[in-house]
Amino acid sequence: MNIDSVIAAITKLAPAVTPIASKQAQRNETVIKVLKDLKLDPVQPPDDLDGVYAYALVEYGVFKPETLLKFFRERDIKPRLT
Repeated sequence: MNIDSVIAAITKLAPAVTPIASKQAQRNETVIKVLKDLKLDPVQPPDDLDGVYAYALVEYGVFKPETLLKFFRERDIKPRLT
């Protein structure tokens, strides 16, 4: 496999993967924090529960002890749609 075939594969896959990666990134606390720091965060959080929960941890977790934030990140604590 040469570099040209790798680039061709990435070029073909990128349009399909970009929306999925973007949606996943909106649920990641680190990504949310960086976007907020750069003033690039969206006006409102995503409309799914995981996205809203991640934004809430970033927004309301400021100056909270890391142990408290770790508690709310636990899989058994995070709310789930059932």
